[in-house]
Amino acid sequence: MRSARLVVVVLALSGCSFDMAAVRTELGPRAANDLGCKPSAIEFEEVKQPLSPSNVRVTGCGKKNEYTLVQGRWTPVRRALQTP
Repeated sequence: MRSARLVVVVLALSGCSFDMAAVRTELGPRAANDLGCKPSAIEFEEVKQPLSPSNVRVTGCGKKNEYTLVQGRWTPVRRALQTP
């Protein structure tokens, strides 16, 4: 929990840009499970939108999902991005 809080503070101070190494560590297991994919086969991409928080798009094994930080926890944005 402490590391998640630290990420939130860092994001607030850095203009909502992610440290992708930290994102891989924190989000990797969740994304691997959600996508049914090995962690080594997953790619992470920061998605920036004007005047809104940044999200992370995760792709792997022919599927993709987008996550955002909500109260220090990675939460899926749109399940509709996943493809069979």
